[in-house]
Amino acid sequence: RFILIMDLTDELIVDFRETVNSNSGFVFQLYHSKEGNNYWNIICSCMDWISVSVRFLSKDIVPDENVDVRVMQFFSVISAIDIVFESVVQLHRVIYQNNKIPFKGIYEIFKGNKLELDDNDYFKEIRAMFGAHPVNLKGQGNQKWFACWPYDHLTTNKTTFELRLYSNKVGVRDLTFGVHINELQNFLLQRYKYLTDLKKEIIRQYDSFCKDMASQSIEASDSSYELVLILERESAKRLNNEYYNGVIYELKKIYSTTLNEDRLAEEETEYKIILRKLIDELHRKLQAMSFTDLKFDKYLNPDYSYSDIGYSVSKLFTYEFKREQEPLFDFHMNKLDKYSSGHYRFSKTRNPDQIFLKLKMMLFKMSKNNDVS
Repeated sequence: RFILIMDLTDELIVDFRETVNSNSGFVFQLYHSKEGNNYWNIICSCMDWISVSVRFLSKDIVPDENVDVRVMQFFSVISAIDIVFESVVQLHRVIYQNNKIPFKGIYEIFKGNKLELDDNDYFKEIRAMFGAHPVNLKGQGNQKWFACWPYDHLTTNKTTFELRLYSNKVGVRDLTFGVHINELQNFLLQRYKYLTDLKKEIIRQYDSFCKDMASQSIEASDSSYELVLILERESAKRLNNEYYNGVIYELKKIYSTTLNEDRLAEEETEYKIILRKLIDELHRKLQAMSFTDLKFDKYLNPDYSYSDIGYSVSKLFTYEFKREQEPLFDFHMNKLDKYSSGHYRFSKTRNPDQIFLKLKMMLFKMSKNNDVS
């Protein structure tokens, strides 16, 4: 009887998944809509089923006393290995964009190969015989084979299970086939480890993409608003980084909004001038395809955790400064007016974008007064 103890963990698939999801979702951006096909869905399906199969196979499987149950345990093992195999093949087709099958033409795993098939095809025959469709096996011409139930090895201790094939032709001798769990393990590990090659190819594609984008100059502009619009378009082409897009969204709102209040005009102008440092930093980072934290984001999103207005600020951002969506809207406005000594007149402002701009100005001024900037 076999006890399946595989030298197997989910480390490779976890590492591969992290690579797929890294770099601002580069793989998603590249494959979710390519030549009219959503290859991203294929990648996700393959990763999920590799995880399921590997985690199943990494657990020791103790054989049942009943041989019929043992046979089905064995078929579950074969099926899980087949899922990993097919998933790796699909990942190869997507990532390399070709229909070549990894390890095709390799003869090194199955020592008792009587069919002169490569390892890939021979494994498929094992899968068919030992449970996938044992009552409908193809032979040469119009000949068919039918498998008996598998049994513990009898003819040699080099097999874990054996079975006999019966022909549908009179006078044709039965054939005996056996398979050893160690051969199945070696077959699995060879294909599972191919994820390392696929990971390297993803990294190569990402590096190539970044090099190509970095070679394409991003237009400059003296107008901060125009430059924000340029960066918005460039960000969409350059991975659509969620963090950078959020900053650009807020900058676009700020530069497309004017308070039209003389008493705040100078402060508004000064704030928009200093935000130009952030815009220029975004320009440099996008040009270099570097998506690290923005040093001057502190001007747009300063820390206010030390204040007692955190709750009101978070609620206003959550409901996008829309009175109809926040029942306590007036309470928050009065809270901000009290905190700023009525300087910004939040409670008298009706335009959500103007409230947004005033709040950003107030938070920045707070950070300056508290030496946070």
